[in-house]
Amino acid sequence: MPLALVAAAMVAAVTIVAASGHPIPLACAYGAGALVAFYGLGPGSGASRRPIRRMSDAVAATPLRAAAALIALIAVVIASVAVAASHPPFFWPLNQLTGWLTHFGPVRTVVHDIRSRGLRVLGRSSG
Repeated sequence: MPLALVAAAMVAAVTIVAASGHPIPLACAYGAGALVAFYGLGPGSGASRRPIRRMSDAVAATPLRAAAALIALIAVVIASVAVAASHPPFFWPLNQLTGWLTHFGPVRTVVHDIRSRGLRVLGRSSG
């Protein structure tokens, strides 16, 4: 678990350095994605994949059925990403969260420090 959190923090820091404008929503999203990906694919994730493997082995017993299951899974992932990207959150905490985090002093300070130090490492000015 700590290694997954470190990976998520590193992805969020790189996003803060690379993104322009208000990088907080992107940093949170990419950090969460890295955390989920690390738990699903990283070291020690075999136990969490074992039940999924049992189910997929039962569904995709032949190569043709495995290909059909893969195509269906890719379609579900693409549809999920499209829906998530096209609809803003409609419930209270998340529709105001970006503005609140942007104006919250400690978060703004941390974002500025990460961005300026990251750009200094790359040899660019943070202006």
